[in-house]
Amino acid sequence: MGIKDNAKAQFKAKLSGELKSVFVPEWDDTIYYKGAINGKQQAEILKLYDAGKTVDAVCMALIMRALNKDGERIWRPAELQELMREYDTGVISSVVEQISDDDPTVDEAKKS
Repeated sequence: MGIKDNAKAQFKAKLSGELKSVFVPEWDDTIYYKGAINGKQQAEILKLYDAGKTVDAVCMALIMRALNKDGERIWRPAELQELMREYDTGVISSVVEQISDDDPTVDEAKKS
């Protein structure tokens, strides 16, 4: 296999790998997530952030990352406004931060 095949296989393994989890005490439940999301999902989050919609971006990150124990999405993008109105965005931010702690920073990725 060449480098392209190796790179695709590595990312596919990360996307389909074992579920990780974070317990959310405020919600008395656990959110599961994969080790990565695809570039299209990342672009959707960054588009909101670049538009100055930080809370929207954080909530969208939760939507894109949060899974139940069976690996199915908990929320859909259409529920973004509901998340922002009816959920504690401080808790959402904390959950997203914990999930993101597993992601390498741009600087860390450059060093690899």
